[in-house]
Amino acid sequence: MVGNTDDGRKYIDPRLLALMDGAEDKGFFFEKLNKGDVVEIQTMNNVYTLKILDPKNLVVEMTSTNPRWSGPEKMRVVGTTLTGWGTMVKLGWHAPGYRLILDGTLESGLKDLTLSLTRIIKINGEVIAEVSPHQRN
Repeated sequence: MVGNTDDGRKYIDPRLLALMDGAEDKGFFFEKLNKGDVVEIQTMNNVYTLKILDPKNLVVEMTSTNPRWSGPEKMRVVGTTLTGWGTMVKLGWHAPGYRLILDGTLESGLKDLTLSLTRIIKINGEVIAEVSPHQRN
């Protein structure tokens, strides 16, 4: 037997552990939303508004204050990553303190869009979670 599988956890960044373990209390799964719900994601630099078109298949219509990605664009939610540089993604889930990845190939042929660090998430106008501009999970 290899030993206790928890031994290696002490070497993993606590933010990555929270992503691996869920941190559901801070985030949400897009598939649990309803068609027509509106998710507003405020990053460090812009606000992205995602209207849920198909929650089961994670399809949204995205508009934003980002002049390069103003939209509207039909996109698919990929999921959340800790840094935007690695390969670990928690599919279909997002929370403040992490970076959301969207797939823009549905209609326009855009590449993946990885947002900067999320500060505030609102669903249908209600703040569900936030972190300060200088805080990370």
